[in-house]
Amino acid sequence: MASQTPLTNVTFLFLPFRFLTDTEEAARGLMESSCWECPQLRFKYLFRYVEEKFNGTGGPDTRGCLHFELTGAGRKSAGLPEGDAGFGLPGGKGDVSLRLRQVSMDLFRTGVGLLCLEIIMENEEPREAANMLHYLKRAGLSRIVPLQADDEETGTGKRPGAVSVLELAEQILRSSGAPDARFFYHMTDKTRGRASVLTYLRMPDTKNREEEMFFLRYCYGRDFRYYKDEEKEKREIFRTSANYLWGVSAEAAVCLGDAASAAETGFLTRFTGNFCTEYRFVYAMAIHQKYMLYKMLTDIGMAEENDLEKLNRFQTELNTFLTDFVFTCITEVPQYQILYEKVCEAMHLEQLYSDVNEPLKVLEEQRTREEQKRDEQREENTNHALFLLALLGVFSALIDSNDYVKAWFEDGGTGMVIARLILLALCFGILWLCIRSDRRTMERIDRARSAKGLPGRLRALLGPNTEREKRDESEA
Repeated sequence: MASQTPLTNVTFLFLPFRFLTDTEEAARGLMESSCWECPQLRFKYLFRYVEEKFNGTGGPDTRGCLHFELTGAGRKSAGLPEGDAGFGLPGGKGDVSLRLRQVSMDLFRTGVGLLCLEIIMENEEPREAANMLHYLKRAGLSRIVPLQADDEETGTGKRPGAVSVLELAEQILRSSGAPDARFFYHMTDKTRGRASVLTYLRMPDTKNREEEMFFLRYCYGRDFRYYKDEEKEKREIFRTSANYLWGVSAEAAVCLGDAASAAETGFLTRFTGNFCTEYRFVYAMAIHQKYMLYKMLTDIGMAEENDLEKLNRFQTELNTFLTDFVFTCITEVPQYQILYEKVCEAMHLEQLYSDVNEPLKVLEEQRTREEQKRDEQREENTNHALFLLALLGVFSALIDSNDYVKAWFEDGGTGMVIARLILLALCFGILWLCIRSDRRTMERIDRARSAKGLPGRLRALLGPNTEREKRDESEA
């Protein structure tokens, strides 16, 4: 629900994970838990075929994506207070730097999960906000301090110590009864994983908005210096209306909004409400693709490109993913469509798809080799059969010709002997030609098989073995 007054800032911090158990089993456990509720989200602006893929047409079992929200019981189990949970930074004076407004989770049927922390920053000045985003997105390294009055669970009267954002996320899942999960599964060291960020801020009162957007969209801290890159700015900074300026990068999407008049304040209120639902899900759709491709690349291990069974499962998984979760057009509303396209471009999804398809080229080549091998075997069997038929035909012709010679030379003598010798020579000549033709065919097949066993570059260096192969390659 949109609030009565527009939000001045909100940030969604997405941390990817995958459960170490079966996804379907994990989803059932979460739906039965009192720590999570599973509302069915409805989207007003997405195409019906897109929404039905994610929301399903029946019960939860038909949904491509299950959206969970942490309940009051879940917050209590995780040690979070009711309402907005205040957090400070280590070394601070106990002042609230940010508030954890809500914890949600998007669990896709692909096995990829996104734990989302909805955060309100106390200081929304653009440079300070960019510095905070730079700090928070390094989820395994940044540390925040819960600022509730005391630890009511233990009754010690002491505030709990600082925790990293990653530790907080793991604590939320663990305390809510969720199965064991691996965050940042695509990283060798999960503490070096970087969260994806979707942020809305009030438009700063400055003319140098491109410079402010530079720090915000890249989540750069105070130590970074601004440099102007007109080509990147043209690709990554855009407007969806006069009141909204967007900036995207591989790891973040930031929107700056402004209400120039009282009449536009109501419109901005609706926008911030849509930002927390529609825009959030559009961004989640895009980053799900990125993390799913990371998952697939991670699952293909070293030297497994020759494991045809695994490659076939890989192909099936990719086909299902492309059919159910990857779309070019998701809506006719330009604001959402433009954001979706820009985010996908900024995350280099096209290049990731090329990397994922590379192992499948090996599978396709192997299938082609198997088919060629079957064709060559059929050709070999056919040649043997034709050779036998030719041999039988020669002997049949020899017997018939002998009867003809007997009838022609009724008195026998030298003429019949000469005729029989000539027929015998012709039969042996035909038989020799058949044997020679079959041998050449077998040599050509063996040469083709040995050439296919060579690496492609070496085969190209060796070149065609015969004039006929040269002609075949030139015709191809």
